[in-house]
Amino acid sequence: MAEKKREDGQSELFGFIDSVQDKMDKIRDDFFRKWNAVIKRYLRQGDDFHIEYFIDICGGYWLTDELYEQMDTELKNFYNKRAVKTDGRIFLRGYDYYQADPLMRRKKVMYDWDSIRQKEAEKFAGYKRQYTFSYLKCETVSVVNWIGILGMFEYLFSDLTSLQWFLFKNGARLSEIMGEEYLQTTRELEESVEIVGRIIACILKFDFKQTYILLKEKYTAVTNSHVYEKLIQINFDIEDKSSVRAVREGDSICLIYAAYLMKLEPFCKENHLKKIYLVSNAFGAMNIGIILKYLITSCSEAECYNILYAQNRSVEDVVYGGSSLASCCIMGEKQKYDQEKFQAVFVVDDSIFSGSSYIHIRSFLQDQRPVYLLPLTLNCDCLKYCRRGIKENDDINLIARQVVLWSSEVGNVLPPFSSFWDFCRKAPENRILTDNVELHSVLDGDDLLTKHLWAIFESEIFRRDE
Repeated sequence: MAEKKREDGQSELFGFIDSVQDKMDKIRDDFFRKWNAVIKRYLRQGDDFHIEYFIDICGGYWLTDELYEQMDTELKNFYNKRAVKTDGRIFLRGYDYYQADPLMRRKKVMYDWDSIRQKEAEKFAGYKRQYTFSYLKCETVSVVNWIGILGMFEYLFSDLTSLQWFLFKNGARLSEIMGEEYLQTTRELEESVEIVGRIIACILKFDFKQTYILLKEKYTAVTNSHVYEKLIQINFDIEDKSSVRAVREGDSICLIYAAYLMKLEPFCKENHLKKIYLVSNAFGAMNIGIILKYLITSCSEAECYNILYAQNRSVEDVVYGGSSLASCCIMGEKQKYDQEKFQAVFVVDDSIFSGSSYIHIRSFLQDQRPVYLLPLTLNCDCLKYCRRGIKENDDINLIARQVVLWSSEVGNVLPPFSSFWDFCRKAPENRILTDNVELHSVLDGDDLLTKHLWAIFESEIFRRDE
């Protein structure tokens, strides 16, 4: 009887989540229709243009060989060592969602700082080339150059954010090594991220005149900063893999722009919100508030800062350390503003699963103004399959319905995209009745999709031998 009840509950849960995903699909289609209409107007594209053909949802862009050759020479020089050619197309980002992040790779490999900083040095050498950005001064910027420069600054924004995380995560040790220079470096890096976030917003709004002015005035200062040399040259041994993070759902400009276009902007207009706070939860949503801040300027004045809330981390994925587990803290220096003028606070997060993080963040903010959740994605697969952080007696159906309400509380609109992060689960080693090295490497994280599927269907797999 109890088994039948569980099956009925699971059937109800799966049916509900499937209906939610159907709604999200329609919202995503609507988002791309709206974005395509804007692109066609500003970049003079025909009715057959579809931006979704060029976008990788996880971040980065795809071009055909022919379109890649039409891109400005400066942009091609930037991508030549980054882009990857496959199946007649070129992937400008050049790496998949998991590949660039040490924490998401094989768990038994301890990445050393020497190999990581060598890659970082190569990246920033590419940024330091002489760029004129002259293609932005044309009467009409081509769509391929628009995609190219968006991808370039998506790259830079992500790399700067990763360096910021490195500074924050290793603050105590780096303060001892760098002394007073640590705070100076932190401030310089924050200023650089702010500039790049503003540039990205200008590109998304097709304000190429302002983009060009910002690039001429600020780009060299950002990319020639001594900050990067200091961090890359520092004598430092990584104690844990979470010291360096490189991939998050917040890397995808597409997801950020969707949250703005479908949720934040219409909500602020409808509710006449003229001054708002954007609080970004790290690491996944770190600095996203900066891009949203400059996107929303036409209807609202916004200020933003980063916070860190660590929740439900397992022993094999200790990202934040015991001192900050299940607690909130403000990252960097939060500016002091006239609190009375702000009408609402938006918690920007890369994804929502059980809602535990949102509950604690909302409590931490202790704000008298309305607090709303603005997630980029909804973790539908976790609601179906994952139970980490959910107690046995908890009603997963009620949790799922509450989570869906939270994820749509800005504008009564669901996030257009499902989450795509790894569940960090693996089959227990004492259950694996094989010495197959390749299988063990998969379960330790080399092939994250297979590892995840194994974790879901482990009992079914072993049932065959019973």
